[in-house]
Amino acid sequence: MNNKTAKILALAVAAAAGSAQAAQLEEVMVTAQKRVESMQDVPISVTAISGEQLTTSVVIDIFDLRSVVPSLEIRAVDPPSQGTSFAIRGLGTSVFNMGFEPTVATFVDGVYRARSGIITGSDLVDISRIEVLKGPQGTLYGRNSTAGVINMIPNRPSDEFEGYVRSRLGNHELIDLEGMINVPINDELAFRANIMDHQRDAVFDNKGRGDDLREEDYTFARAAIQWTPTASTWIQLAGDWEDRSGNTSYSIGVSEYALS
Repeated sequence: MNNKTAKILALAVAAAAGSAQAAQLEEVMVTAQKRVESMQDVPISVTAISGEQLTTSVVIDIFDLRSVVPSLEIRAVDPPSQGTSFAIRGLGTSVFNMGFEPTVATFVDGVYRARSGIITGSDLVDISRIEVLKGPQGTLYGRNSTAGVINMIPNRPSDEFEGYVRSRLGNHELIDLEGMINVPINDELAFRANIMDHQRDAVFDNKGRGDDLREEDYTFARAAIQWTPTASTWIQLAGDWEDRSGNTSYSIGVSEYALS
């Protein structure tokens, strides 16, 4: 091997090493086992979607999660904006009823939602990440987690001033307005608030009496204040507010008060 060939091989090896280093995936940290750890070290089938991925994938509704989480099925009640029923790997509650216990446990900001029907698209506002754990999780997450767990983790108040305003436009006069502001009060206190207003005209024309169908109108707001007395301790107080209205996706009958 002459010197020219050796130099070419050395350059090729260096380029390959540089490409491999550039292609190295960023480490994903999750709390699937109730502690912060790398997803590579978790002995559980986990799908983690960050808030940035939700935005770039245009996940603006809870039902859009089906397009980014394999083996996750989301069934809608009527009207669709009023409730959800989850299934993982084909296992889930097939009938939506407030008296039924789900087989997929859902958590929002660490709080268990006993009825998955109250999980709506507003829970995706200013989200940090969503972790979907597949398979039985009763050891750590308790009851109703036979099929798995859906853990929605909002962004916490931080020690940096930040904010954003975002809007979306779509067909059927869809208008989404969303905003967030984070204000550090002092070295230990921080406040974060967000709001979203969603408006969309009816999708189906009602040729009989009554309103057109599948109209959506809701406003959602959340506020949180966090106290961090030490580097390893933080206490957060948060509250949600939602005002929602809409109508069904179908009607049966000829009167304005038809069966829906």
